[in-house]
Amino acid sequence: MEAHDLQTISSEMINVIQEQQQQVSPYKKVKTQHPEATSSTTVDVKPGQQQQQKASVEEVLYYLQNGSYPPHFDTLDKMTKKARRHTLYMYAQKFFYEGDTLYYKGKEQKRAKVLFTREEVDACPECQIKAARIKTSPELRPNYVCRTVPAGVYNMEVCVDSVESAINAEQGGASRLELCGNLMEGGTTPSLGMLKVVKQKVRIPVFVMIRPRGGDFLYSSVEREVMMVDLCLAKEHGADGIVLGALTENGRIDKDFCAQLIGLARPLPVTFHRAFDMVADPQQALEDVISLGCERLLTSGCDSTVLEGLPTLKKLKKQSRGRIIIVPGGGINERNLPRILKDTGLREFHCSASCFKPSGMVYRNTAVYMGGALRPPEFGYKVASTDRVQTLNQIAKSTVQYSSQVKSSQ
Repeated sequence: MEAHDLQTISSEMINVIQEQQQQVSPYKKVKTQHPEATSSTTVDVKPGQQQQQKASVEEVLYYLQNGSYPPHFDTLDKMTKKARRHTLYMYAQKFFYEGDTLYYKGKEQKRAKVLFTREEVDACPECQIKAARIKTSPELRPNYVCRTVPAGVYNMEVCVDSVESAINAEQGGASRLELCGNLMEGGTTPSLGMLKVVKQKVRIPVFVMIRPRGGDFLYSSVEREVMMVDLCLAKEHGADGIVLGALTENGRIDKDFCAQLIGLARPLPVTFHRAFDMVADPQQALEDVISLGCERLLTSGCDSTVLEGLPTLKKLKKQSRGRIIIVPGGGINERNLPRILKDTGLREFHCSASCFKPSGMVYRNTAVYMGGALRPPEFGYKVASTDRVQTLNQIAKSTVQYSSQVKSSQ
């Protein structure tokens, strides 16, 4: 069942979602059927006061999907229509779509994934679902997205810099894409053309890198302007999440500029990228990233590869106490992935899973190089491998399931 199918939404959801935004109050919850409305609507009634109309889920979804007010508003008198429009506008700000999924935005930017069927509840790998709630409550409720992935579940993010790689990663079973340009430089902002085509070709979430160039993460005022414009354009053209980061000249998180970028990115989720691996004080930097409200931190443990950074990664996970999702990334392959997942207990990881693809050129001028001093091969390029993604997926699945079984038996 599609979340945006207005005809399938249970009327009980109206009460449920409103309860998410309201604190416990002595108001009595009642239902009323407005002659102009298409469904029942919950209102708050305080003894001795007039009923105050609240927006229904159906009205919110119509507003979010169409960018206009529901047609039945036009049948209301002028004052009532004005009040209802204002109420709906304010209420709709608490919801947003990420792809085809509806979320409720709670306090401190916490997100609630709105589920409409029991099948969605059972199939959702990201939602923290309390068994007692499911057993005792016949209606369906939004569930806050976990800061840590539940036992036995993992998420694999593949960084890609081409449409071909994006398609291969999805076919191999990737959970999410980090879309970049120029992976040879560690990833830069991709073109809007690539973003739009990738969004047309894949269905998994696409997180867009915002980085104006390779090299360090200390940006000039002009580069900052470029980053803010790039972020707004990526958001406008379908990005499901944003990947960003910036440092001060002293190797600290540039909290002021990052806060500006994150403000522009909302309500999309934000990952702080491997600029973190260049900080002077990882422990303080972690607290800074958490205070900024980032959902994820991508890091190799401040070393060349995740394997070398394992000791720091374990310390960071312990320090985070579930306040942020730590995603190990940097040099992950089929040989070291089991150890990384077992030693850290982390349940998300980031990799390129790439292979070298020879060029189809027949005539080759080997005396000319188009790149810089590193001189990457001209007649070939790296692309995400469907086979490697599948292999890493299977390794992660086996490792996580085994670790969960061992933990449950102890």
